Amino acid sequence: MSLLITNSLTGEVKGLRDFPREDQPPVALTFYSFRIMVCLGFLLFCLMVWTLWRWRQGGLTPERLPRQKWLLYAWVASIPLGFVAIETGWLTREVGRQPWVIYGVLRTAAGATPLPAATVATSLAAYFVTYTILFAGLLIFGWRLINRGPDLNSPVPGAPAAPKGAWPWK
Repeated sequence: MSLLITNSLTGEVKGLRDFPREDQPPVALTFYSFRIMVCLGFLLFCLMVWTLWRWRQGGLTPERLPRQKWLLYAWVASIPLGFVAIETGWLTREVGRQPWVIYGVLRTAAGATPLPAATVATSLAAYFVTYTILFAGLLIFGWRLINRGPDLNSPVPGAPAAPKGAWPWK
């Protein structure tokens, strides 16, 4: 650790107790959020290694993939893990640097906005409404595309033109 902080193998590394109490971050939240983030990273890495192993064995072909139920279940279960890892990493970073916004220069209390809470709430509500409208538009557009289905008369990109009414991939 001294090599990272002081560029010397014999440099002194200060512990948390060497800093004044008012300059210490909340330790428990930082401690656990970091470990959750790292654990999820290892779980996702292990899932990747498992998938690569099954792929190298030829188990991910269209014929054999339905037999890989546990791998597929693991992939479905891993859907929220990336998001949780990002959020716990954010907690580690933001809580771990407290009470400073810029270490030794700007404390969090001095960096807080002087805006009234109603102004901040109005801004948050505007973002919420805007993104709700955009999400609804995405759902409507996606629903229409799915209901319409693919256009079977359009040519496949890169394929020679087919006679009118014929499927180009036959």
